[in-house]
Amino acid sequence: MRINQQPAFILHTRPYSETSLLLDVFTHEHGRLMLLAKGARRRKSNRRGMLLQFRPLLMGWSGKGQLPVLTGVEQIARVDELSGSARSGAYYMNELLLKLLHRHDPHEALFTCYANTLASLGNEDSIHQSLRLFEKSLLDEIGFGLILDHDSDTGEAIEPEADYVYHFDKGPVRCADDATDVQPVKTIRGSTLLALYRNQLDNKNASQQVHWITANALRNPLNNRELKTRRVVREMVEFRKQSLSMFQQN
Repeated sequence: MRINQQPAFILHTRPYSETSLLLDVFTHEHGRLMLLAKGARRRKSNRRGMLLQFRPLLMGWSGKGQLPVLTGVEQIARVDELSGSARSGAYYMNELLLKLLHRHDPHEALFTCYANTLASLGNEDSIHQSLRLFEKSLLDEIGFGLILDHDSDTGEAIEPEADYVYHFDKGPVRCADDATDVQPVKTIRGSTLLALYRNQLDNKNASQQVHWITANALRNPLNNRELKTRRVVREMVEFRKQSLSMFQQN
């Protein structure tokens, strides 16, 4: 089989022999797959500077086995380098795709969402909103889609001013007006559910609730495995807190 000019992004690379690379790529029509880039590690290789993450590429490959050989690569457009929170968010998306997508399983809508989200990460003010919408699309694609428009018990439309408990095995259930639980239960505002349903996350006050929904919804498909990117971000935040505390003490 020979494929040419396939839109793709590189999710991960690692050395293979002294001169080659293994590429884990996400493609538009063929989903996620592994490619062998022969000679890509050589100093004089003209592919060396193109086989980087977060760049929109056109890729070609050939071979019928589990490890097709890269035959061509071309960068589609010039892109700005991601830095700071944007780069962390991009690594986070790549890790999700690597852990949750099966190889050779096409996800064309998710590919488009991934490309659009990467492009939007340059706007620091909307990074978190963009990532939450990407998580929602990913959950839809892998069969763990969220119910956000109706009460899963009654079938009634979500009321913006009502509070709901989100059960991840079935969906949101409206809280009784006179409910008095012994232990506090995490409640989600109906307006938050509808904002996520409509892909309109412009309410900063709802960002924590949205993050709670998507993060917990991902626990099941991830089998409760912690993502490396989340751990790194958490450790960085903790380091900053400790550094600030030491500075204030001195």
